[in-house]
Amino acid sequence: MRLPGVEASEFKCLLAVMIPMEKGELEETPTVMSPTEWVAFFKLAMMWKMSLLEGWALSTIKLPNKIHSSDEWITVLRLSTQLKLPPLRNIAIEALVNSLSAIRKFELAIECSVEIWLAEVYSEIVTRDTGLSNEEEQKLGWERASKLFRLRNWRFEKQTRGTAAAVINFELKSAIRTAFLHDFAAVTASNSSRRGSRLQSDRRTMPVADSEKWQRDRTYYDADIIFLVEDTLFKVPRRLFENNSIVFQDMLQLPTAEGVVPDGTTEDEPLCLEGIQKTPFQQLLAVMKCPTSKPHLANHVSETKGPKCWNEWAPVLELACMWEMSKLQGIAVKKILSTHQANKEEVCRMLKLGTNLEIPELRTQSISRLRKCLSAIEMVEFGIEYRVHDWLLEGYLLLAKKHGGITVQDENRLGRTTASRLFRVREIMFRKGVAPAHTRSSPNTLMKAEIKKLFAEELRAARWNGK
Repeated sequence: MRLPGVEASEFKCLLAVMIPMEKGELEETPTVMSPTEWVAFFKLAMMWKMSLLEGWALSTIKLPNKIHSSDEWITVLRLSTQLKLPPLRNIAIEALVNSLSAIRKFELAIECSVEIWLAEVYSEIVTRDTGLSNEEEQKLGWERASKLFRLRNWRFEKQTRGTAAAVINFELKSAIRTAFLHDFAAVTASNSSRRGSRLQSDRRTMPVADSEKWQRDRTYYDADIIFLVEDTLFKVPRRLFENNSIVFQDMLQLPTAEGVVPDGTTEDEPLCLEGIQKTPFQQLLAVMKCPTSKPHLANHVSETKGPKCWNEWAPVLELACMWEMSKLQGIAVKKILSTHQANKEEVCRMLKLGTNLEIPELRTQSISRLRKCLSAIEMVEFGIEYRVHDWLLEGYLLLAKKHGGITVQDENRLGRTTASRLFRVREIMFRKGVAPAHTRSSPNTLMKAEIKKLFAEELRAARWNGK
């Protein structure tokens, strides 16, 4: 019998485990097999759906006791990722979790798409006492390193303001996800390409009822690739995503292993879009003018399902940025800029969106709208949070010049460090014989110079270097 696609060495590894098991000679089970040989064994066991043999090997052989070094486990992780062997990959991830440095874990998280490690590494670097070393900065690259520096500064600012640790930690998770949106999107896309084989292996232990809970979307179920978003299946044109998204173009062109059903081909093997909400995805499809299940209602659906207000366009923009849909990103930006934001809070949210997604048009319009309606303290707070250098400098200047000085309420909001520096600026001006509240052009320039000196680090961090 011919076994196409199977190498003799791989088959020998399978037999080395299978024959002793069949004979009941567990003591003869090989105790010495290299990581590559174990990967070959699991590859064939999963390919031929030998669930009993696979489960027996995992429980009886106790693979973690057979591999003793981190380098060997890294080999297992790489090969199991490449060959799409989820059970073995999960074992390798668990075995390595406490034996790698932060920077090594980061490198493998990117290489092998280990999302949980990526989140752990970024969180560890942001929250630890020591800053980034030169070596870490080089290996991370300046773009990532600068974001980590900014997150550390953000955390320090929060601590300085007296924000509760639990609140900081909760907000930090979201801030990391937002700052490293593209990293997490790339890992999610890579993991989605392995979803088919993972679902095949999980189906042996996952109740059949789970897949029965999925429902077809009533509007978008009329083409050739099937996505699972939350609990809903969408069947849409593959070309629509390949033509509009660099991320999907790369992901959908990845080769699949022989005998493995490509992701998105059937309802049992959908392409899972984890972490994506159904409503924004439906609105994205409407903007893309995706064909509907009822073609004669296509125009009506595009009008009723599509986003209306800027709050609905915002998550569409986030998806367009995550999946590198440049054309749709431009459409969403124009719509958001043309819609009305009812109050200062909404404009601040638009500013945050533009800052996180690095979209200068949103930042520029938000900053322009907010400039005349912020108090001095808000200029400082928002200048730090949204990295608006001019606001921060002007806020410091207005507070230093404030008639009556820095109040207790001001000090509580600013934090002692900021307040004490502003007190020192005022003292300097008093020593020079100029009352801060009555400074004119020349003294004003002098006061700015003192502020720039005392708040050099904060002002430097507030410079936005987006696209």
